[in-house]
Amino acid sequence: MWIRKNRQDRALGRDTPLPTQIVSNEEFYPMPQTEDQRQVEARITALAEEYSSRLGVSRREFLRSSGGMAVAFMAMNEVFGPVFTVSKAEAAEAAAYRELWPKKDFIFDAQLHHVKDSITGPLGFRTLTGKLGLNKDLAGITPEKDTLHRANFLKEVFFDSDTVMGIVTGAAIGRPQDYALPAEEMVKTRDSFNAASGSQRMLSHGIAHLRDDNAMDECERQITELRIDGWKFYTGNPLTPWRLDDEKICYPFLERSRKLGVKTVS
Repeated sequence: MWIRKNRQDRALGRDTPLPTQIVSNEEFYPMPQTEDQRQVEARITALAEEYSSRLGVSRREFLRSSGGMAVAFMAMNEVFGPVFTVSKAEAAEAAAYRELWPKKDFIFDAQLHHVKDSITGPLGFRTLTGKLGLNKDLAGITPEKDTLHRANFLKEVFFDSDTVMGIVTGAAIGRPQDYALPAEEMVKTRDSFNAASGSQRMLSHGIAHLRDDNAMDECERQITELRIDGWKFYTGNPLTPWRLDDEKICYPFLERSRKLGVKTVS
């Protein structure tokens, strides 16, 4: 029924550094590839062939480098217009990429997480990330118990990366008391960092669980008391799934939220 993207890419000989069609996290059926996306894919392949030949490396090796990302941006610009700031020099020479980075871009991270302090169990995902080679810096490191808590989160995001602004978010998975990061904790993170930085560098989602009997009250409480910046909807709660086009539970919630001034939903 489902085909993993990396498996399909290998079968098709497609190694593009950027996805060239909509993919799914298994919560919805992805749309078929569009004509524009096919053009982007074809141009990435053609450009990669050209530049890899110049550099004397295989196309696959080239696409795994910063030059591969550069030709992906170049292809996107050809099809969709001049959206990305990229030059041919970045595709031909890795040093050009290093000279241009950081590019003084405004970097906004749209999905930031940490966990509430009461969660002190094993940090299996972080350890697995290192073991799988997804982040070599984590390989062989035993995470400290506070690694995924607020203080380290703020340090890694705003002091050890190029992120300028971000939004802390969570998910309505399981019962509200079991949430890894409740709305109150998300807002606390936002407010504490903005106060320390003296400017608005953090936004916060609110968490909506629309099948709760008190969903409408929670809507008003999180907007008026917590002053959330937008909603994080998670329709795939395994205990009580719901649909965004449900006219009985979702439409009234959205209308109430809109009247209270929150119109952004993720």
